[in-house]
Amino acid sequence: MFKDITESEAFKLGVELFRMVSPIARSFRGPDAEKAAAQLLQAAESVPANIAEGYGKGYCPDFVRYLRIALSSAGEVHGRLISSLVGQRSTLIEETQLAIRQVRRTRSLIQGLIRYVEREIERRKRKPA
Repeated sequence: MFKDITESEAFKLGVELFRMVSPIARSFRGPDAEKAAAQLLQAAESVPANIAEGYGKGYCPDFVRYLRIALSSAGEVHGRLISSLVGQRSTLIEETQLAIRQVRRTRSLIQGLIRYVEREIERRKRKPA
């Protein structure tokens, strides 16, 4: 598959998502803007961090568990970005729309990686010792 997690497209998109979200979070205005920005950044940072941590566990159910956490964090980022548009919290409308597209691609890649790792785990179980 890949020799290092940094070669994974899901990981790369997760890192890029965090980069895209940072200026959006800093642009938040209104009541609780600081809290909302911190939550968005924490969720965005969690995506590549959990992919990397899971990869460090090897091809085992723990890797899948960490990928599911990354997927959940990406879902949180998605929801918070949409909320920021609806609530007119973000002043960077175009950038937020691009980040929403990015998070969708990231989630799709994480889902594909989950399927791949699950198949690989099953294949290794069936492989004779």
